[in-house]
Amino acid sequence: MSKQYNHAINHMGLSVPNLEEALKWYTEVLGFVSLGPTIVEDRSVNPDTAVFRICPPGFNKVKVAYLTTGNGVGLELFEFLDPRMDPSLASSFETGRDFRRGGIFHFAVTVPDVEAMAKKAEQHGGKRIAQTVRVFGEDGVYIQDPWGNGIEVISTSWEQLLCNRSAGNLVVD
Repeated sequence: MSKQYNHAINHMGLSVPNLEEALKWYTEVLGFVSLGPTIVEDRSVNPDTAVFRICPPGFNKVKVAYLTTGNGVGLELFEFLDPRMDPSLASSFETGRDFRRGGIFHFAVTVPDVEAMAKKAEQHGGKRIAQTVRVFGEDGVYIQDPWGNGIEVISTSWEQLLCNRSAGNLVVD
């Protein structure tokens, strides 16, 4: 049996109803960095652009922003303009998440001060979903952005968190 290659996560994409507001939130709250100007792709103008060739059909116009995180993982923000996103169909991590439905549950961000980040998110229209807890000796809390996307805020890296678990620090308090 050959060893499986450990692939890196390159980027993820989130659909938002207002790109400018989301771009501001992700740069000001989480400190992500914008990698250039926002672009608009219109199928009627350029039907052969990559976004229309790589994605399934169903949309005709989209606005996109590209950001990077502190460890180089990318975040694409998509505002679908035609057809527009229907906010009534968006899932809210806090109140409307159907746990029977597959897909992205949350993504996690490592921060030095979990409480300060949760407060900052709330000050910028996000929500704290629950109380801060100790997970394998580290602080963690779930928040959501103003559009309902779940974000785990945790005080250490994934590897260190699981090393803490392996070291016998199994108490979640």
